[in-house]
Amino acid sequence: MSARLFLYWRWGNPPPARTNYTGPTRRAELDARQFPTLDEYRRATGQDQHSVLVDYDVFVNVPKLDAQDMRTVQKVYKAEDFDFRLRPDSAAVDRGVALPNVNDGFAGSAPDLGATFPFRSEKEPCKHPDYP
Repeated sequence: MSARLFLYWRWGNPPPARTNYTGPTRRAELDARQFPTLDEYRRATGQDQHSVLVDYDVFVNVPKLDAQDMRTVQKVYKAEDFDFRLRPDSAAVDRGVALPNVNDGFAGSAPDLGATFPFRSEKEPCKHPDYP
């Protein structure tokens, strides 16, 4: 991760022991708390217990985009120049949850995170039942 980039997690909720919902004529007052790490956010809020922090390095070939580089930020890229498959050693491999009729037939000990799935074997690719 870039040294100049400071990530934080933010959690907004009604003040303790008080329920204050947004309605047609008012907005709820929220306590906004920020946490420097995902682990601190999890401990304090109980949220995102199964989240996995990933970066561009989880993919086989997806270079990090520099959003500050005005020469490339709006460039149109060719899909064939990228490989969005997960690297076998990435933090996103085997970190998903099995969902019946959604990710049946996954390879490994659990489904991978992400939009593409590896083949179970060269002869039998994983397929969604609604797509050939």
